Amino acid sequence: MRTCPRCDTRLDDSQTRCPACGADYLETIIGTLGGPDPDAAMQLTALEEGLRPLDDAPAPAWSDTARRMTPLLGGGAALFGLVAGIATGANLFFLIAGAAGALALFAKLRLRHPLSSGEAIVKAAARIFDEDAARLRGIHGETPEIEERLGAMQRRIDETLARQQEAHVRNARTIRRYAAALLVAACIGVGALAIRNHAARKAAAAYAAEPEWVKLRDAYLASDADEFAGNASRLEVLRAMLDAGEPAAAEEFFFARCQGCVGDVECALLIAGHYRNAPEMLAAFVDRVALRYDSDTKKIKRLKP
Repeated sequence: MRTCPRCDTRLDDSQTRCPACGADYLETIIGTLGGPDPDAAMQLTALEEGLRPLDDAPAPAWSDTARRMTPLLGGGAALFGLVAGIATGANLFFLIAGAAGALALFAKLRLRHPLSSGEAIVKAAARIFDEDAARLRGIHGETPEIEERLGAMQRRIDETLARQQEAHVRNARTIRRYAAALLVAACIGVGALAIRNHAARKAAAAYAAEPEWVKLRDAYLASDADEFAGNASRLEVLRAMLDAGEPAAAEEFFFARCQGCVGDVECALLIAGHYRNAPEMLAAFVDRVALRYDSDTKKIKRLKP
């Protein structure tokens, strides 16, 4: 296919006269050059036809611009992951930082930006144009008519490239806005996680400083021991409480968790033994005891001073 140089109507290669304006194709080309060299005119027209794909070259998409911005985006993600990992202590963020940093470094070492489909079309057309224009000048010389049309074609290429770059700039601006919004949301989430982890670490440290009997009691409460099992654990908790000088806690645990269970007489005797030098406290404890079996209860009651 070719185009009428007078009215731009599409012509088949076999057509020598335009059906729209009646212009003779070859004579019109020669006339536009203002000279008698039809070969140069044909070559210039072929060059112009070769640039027609520029009109349909698609603008870069967001994904094309994002690929160009991979070193920047990856570096930012790596920095964020590193800071988040330090703030929260979560190893996941360090993994994210490592992966993002490796991606950014790989993209940087490629040494050139990946081209979108539209840019690839423009670059290919520009390369072919440069080669053919140089050959045309070598054959026909740098005549004003030739240079004028070649200059117009070069401007057309430059304008198309400029539009491609403008699209990249618009896309990059939008991507930065979305990235900023995502960063703010991620920072809020990381901040909340850091606060929660800090509170958890603080609570764990405070719990680690608790007396041993507290940990034994909590471990027993978290177990699935019932009234028929766990007497050894109950005795261990009571001994720890009494050794720590916490008879009130021991009595509370006994009446809440031991009395009425298998082995409660052993637990009662343990507390009563602790009160052997405190008759009033022993009497007060014994008065409250009501064990699983009446015989065991009477045994404890007889300890009352």
